Amino acid sequence: MGVCTDNTRFSQIGWHNAMVYGMGTAIYKVNKNLDIGGGLIFTNAFNTPVVFPSVYAKWKGESRYSFELSTRTYDIVSSLGMQVAPYLRVSLVAEYNRISTPLEDENDKDYYYSFNYLTTGIRPEIIVSKKITIPIEVGEAFVGSGSYKKRKLSSLLKNEDSYSFSTSAYVSV
Repeated sequence: MGVCTDNTRFSQIGWHNAMVYGMGTAIYKVNKNLDIGGGLIFTNAFNTPVVFPSVYAKWKGESRYSFELSTRTYDIVSSLGMQVAPYLRVSLVAEYNRISTPLEDENDKDYYYSFNYLTTGIRPEIIVSKKITIPIEVGEAFVGSGSYKKRKLSSLLKNEDSYSFSTSAYVSV
């Protein structure tokens, strides 16, 4: 949950300033190589509670190969990886992400700004221990777009005031 406001008085901050995202996913281990799951994603981005489905699938081969596909709150993640050494895994990754924040105009009408982008790249992961890794991703950020929309469910598929951004290099640690 996040609160975005230009108001400095706590008494003026209300539910219309809050953007809530939540997710619950149940994951079932089909066998030692395959995990699948499903769940629900909750948001109030449209000033009314909305629930979307989420899916998760992860396959790890007997050898050194793995594949992962999952959806999270407004994200889609896929990767194809290979264990190249006991301390190093290298993956090709593609992620579609969305960031949103609630806004108000000068007439106190509720809007939200969302920014969508697609990243692709190569991700070497240094394996420190069984539960700790250090991922480093280098690639490109594509299809950047931003838009202002009314916080109503009817505006979900409408394209109001939208802006595009050009391709750029992408590095993440």
